[in-house]
Amino acid sequence: MANQMIALQARGPQLPDPSKLTAQYANMLNMTAQRRTAERQGMQAQQAMDINAAQEERAAALHTPALAEAGAKASAAELKTALEFNAFVYTALSDSDSPQQVAAVASRIASLPQFQSQMYQGTLSDAVASMPQDPEQFMAWKENTKAKTLTAAQQMEQEYIKQTTGTEERLIGVSKYGRGPATEVPGSRIQVAEGMQYITGADGAKYAVPTKSGGSFGAPAPAAGSPGKGSPVANALKTNPGALKDGPFARKQPGYVGSSGGFATFDTPQAGIAAQENLLRGSYINKGFNTVDKIINRYAPQGSENSSASVANYKKYVAQKAGVDINAPISAAQIPAVAKAMREFETGNKSGGGAAAAAPGGLTPILPGKAAAPDKSAVTPEKQRARTVAVQNLYDAVQAAQKKGHLVSDKQSYVANRATELRQGRPYAPGGTAQKTSQDTIKAAAAQILRQFVEKGTSGALNAVAEQELFLKGVGGGDSTYETRLETIRNFAKQNGIKLNETGAAKPKAAATKTPVPRKASGGFTVVRVED
Repeated sequence: MANQMIALQARGPQLPDPSKLTAQYANMLNMTAQRRTAERQGMQAQQAMDINAAQEERAAALHTPALAEAGAKASAAELKTALEFNAFVYTALSDSDSPQQVAAVASRIASLPQFQSQMYQGTLSDAVASMPQDPEQFMAWKENTKAKTLTAAQQMEQEYIKQTTGTEERLIGVSKYGRGPATEVPGSRIQVAEGMQYITGADGAKYAVPTKSGGSFGAPAPAAGSPGKGSPVANALKTNPGALKDGPFARKQPGYVGSSGGFATFDTPQAGIAAQENLLRGSYINKGFNTVDKIINRYAPQGSENSSASVANYKKYVAQKAGVDINAPISAAQIPAVAKAMREFETGNKSGGGAAAAAPGGLTPILPGKAAAPDKSAVTPEKQRARTVAVQNLYDAVQAAQKKGHLVSDKQSYVANRATELRQGRPYAPGGTAQKTSQDTIKAAAAQILRQFVEKGTSGALNAVAEQELFLKGVGGGDSTYETRLETIRNFAKQNGIKLNETGAAKPKAAATKTPVPRKASGGFTVVRVED
């Protein structure tokens, strides 16, 4: 039996205990779950580490431009501080009145604790080192030093003033701070149809003068010997020799009583002169136009009416009369002398007042582009009348000949109109030149008059007269040379649009002391036509 049982067990082993198997399986599942949990936790930890690393890397990347921005702001702040300190230094130094004051101001600034860095000390050293050793150059250095405090926008800033030149008005652009010359605004020029006026002089004679003469103040032309009766402008000039326009500035001046002819009037001439000096002081000197050179560049800028030579003569005259250097800054004490010299140059009146007695229109006799020299001889009313009549006769005869001979076209009617105005109230020139109607005869007559002026002059008493912008210089006395008359008639023809054929106009070989025999009409200067 026993053996049979053993044999049966050998042939069919018994199954494991189910309880044990269940326990083992449960353990295995638990271990698997724990492994998966550990793996998931590891992955989460790695992910967190990766995110933190990325954030740190991004923060590091953002830190670089932040550092650069901070550095740029620091540099900009340092540059701004340097510029402000530079302006502060130059302003302080330019307010000094002597090299000793400059050194004292710089020493005080250098001693301040907040200005001990190399940047501040270097700026101070450079500013002081630029100061010239020559005391005569100190004022120019002071002016240039103050200009360094201007910003670029301030250096470009301009203001505009209206300027009357006699027959035209224009706008002049000038630097607000006196840096650079005045310039005419393109397209601003307009014609002023003032024409001629006839004024009775102190001798009772009538004089034909332009309604306005040149000059930045737009002064109407005073008559020789008298400002004229019944003229509102002339009445204004009696107390306003500087010819200030009536306006807000003039009305604020002491002694202002009203206006006449558009110009301010004052209770005394002295009040008018003071007003002109105040104008120079406020609108010129205090705005940086503080030298004769700058004042004249603004007062009478170079242009079509003012050649470079005439502007240079203006500056030279004012500087010499006022006793100052052309480029030296003008002090407050020198303004009256400068204003007086300017009035003299503009009007020809040596007293520095308004009415000039040197020539009709108050114009100093000059050739275009040549120096203006005051007439040193006394001018009597009789001599003045002889001058005026002599040139008027010459001018009338030539213009009448041109008009009668159809040498003046419709487009050139201005010349004929001017001649008509000059002839108002009196006959044509002696000799009947204007009465001839043959065109060939008129041409010959005009050429004869022009040639006579070249060869012989017109009158020993002739010195100067003005017909608007035309200036004729006398040929009598020491100036009676053939070359001078030749140059004068060329200027006369050019100014009036007369084309000349100069065939046979060579200087005569005969003795210069004898009056040359007039050439035939076919020779010498022949008037061809008035150009369009």
